[in-house]
Amino acid sequence: MISRLSAGVARCCPINLSAIKQNVKSQRAALMLLALSSLLLGCSSSAEPKTTSYYLLNTQASLLPSDGVNAANQLSVADKAQVRPKVVVAVSLAKYLAEPYLVMQIDKHKIHYASFHMWAEPLIDSTRKALLSDLNGLSASGDKGYDFVVQTRTNTKVNANAQAPTPVLKVQIDYFHVTNQSTVVLSGRYQYLQGDDELDQVFAFEAKVPADGYSPSVAVMRQLVNQLAAQITASI
Repeated sequence: MISRLSAGVARCCPINLSAIKQNVKSQRAALMLLALSSLLLGCSSSAEPKTTSYYLLNTQASLLPSDGVNAANQLSVADKAQVRPKVVVAVSLAKYLAEPYLVMQIDKHKIHYASFHMWAEPLIDSTRKALLSDLNGLSASGDKGYDFVVQTRTNTKVNANAQAPTPVLKVQIDYFHVTNQSTVVLSGRYQYLQGDDELDQVFAFEAKVPADGYSPSVAVMRQLVNQLAAQITASI
């Protein structure tokens, strides 16, 4: 009797095994999705957002006048004109250095722009400022004193009309960056034009970075500008 009743129930209420299996699979998938979402949420909340760092090639101390410059500044305007003739300086950088990001050379022909490490001011401005400061400091303390000034439309026009044109120093920087070998390179060429005389000189400097990070690299870059200024003042 019981077996007949069970058979009758089975015929009246057939069990859909495939539906049950599909329901179980759906529940498992939902649980796995919930666990994955919780994991991703935990990772995103614990990860610190990347912040951009800004760097100055020059510090206030690096642009302070040296003792030689202070002594020269104490002279009268007329005496300074005689002791320190002007030299107009024009600085240019390679196009790849026009980007606001610090540059790292990662192999022979490949460079990388550091997206979260940027210059606080255009590199052309800070390089020109650093070079002028070092040139004037080294020149004032040497035997031959010059007053290095930035090139402007005014002094360029006066230059062209003067009977004795003011000397012009043109500095072209082709490479100025850190490498993945923990070195900094600075190379290019400069021309010193004085009347019919012309000096055309190449320069190439490389120095080891003493510690990891972009801050030590920027400090070494500033040192190489000083070495360039020393080469220029010794050669003109």
